[in-house]
Amino acid sequence: LQYRVSWANFVAAGELTLNCQEVSGPGKARLYRLGIKARSVDWVPALFLNVNDSYESSADAESLLPIQAQARLEHGNKLERSSILFDYQNKVARLSDGQTRPLAPNTYDAATLLFILRTLELGSGRTQVVRLLNKETVYTLRAEVELTESVRVGQKDYQVARVAIKQLENGIAQDTLKIRLYLTSDSHRLPILMTPEPAWRT
Repeated sequence: LQYRVSWANFVAAGELTLNCQEVSGPGKARLYRLGIKARSVDWVPALFLNVNDSYESSADAESLLPIQAQARLEHGNKLERSSILFDYQNKVARLSDGQTRPLAPNTYDAATLLFILRTLELGSGRTQVVRLLNKETVYTLRAEVELTESVRVGQKDYQVARVAIKQLENGIAQDTLKIRLYLTSDSHRLPILMTPEPAWRT
C-alpha cells in the first residue's frame, strides 16, 4: 500500500509505504514480515529536513503479536537504530540499549499497530484498546469507530468507517491530535486516509 503525505491535503511532503509478506519454512510457525517506510519528497528535504524512516517487524501470523521489531530513523544527518524483542514467556520487552519494559497484553510496535487496527470490528461504537511501544515509552491507545460515511480520496469515492484514535491517560481518553483513520467498510478494511491535527497546524 502506498500513500501520499501532505499538509492541509494539498502540499505534498512525503511518501508512506506499508507492506506485508508471509515468511515461513517447513515445520516452522507462519510469520508475517510487516514493514513501514516513510520518506520526505519534493522541496521538503531542501527547505526543512530529509526524512527516511523504516520500521520492520516479525509477527505471529495467527495472533498478529510482534516477535521482533527494528527501526531505522534517518533525519537529516542524524541516524538512529533501535530494536525490540518481545518475550511473552517472561512478559517483558527487551530494548536494544539493554533496558526492559513490562509486556502488557495487546502491546505492539509501530509496524504491527497499523495492521492490528484493521482487525477492529467496524460497527459504530466499537472500541479496542491497544498499546504502542515506541522507543522506551508505552502509549495506551483507544480506537473507536465513530461512524460510517463516504469520503473522496483522489478521484474515487469510498464507503468507510471513521476510527478515532485517542491516547488514554489515567483512564481518560485524550483527543489532542484528533487522529482519524478511515478504513474501507468491505472485507479488505484498507486504510485509505489518516488525518491528524497537530497543535502547530496554524
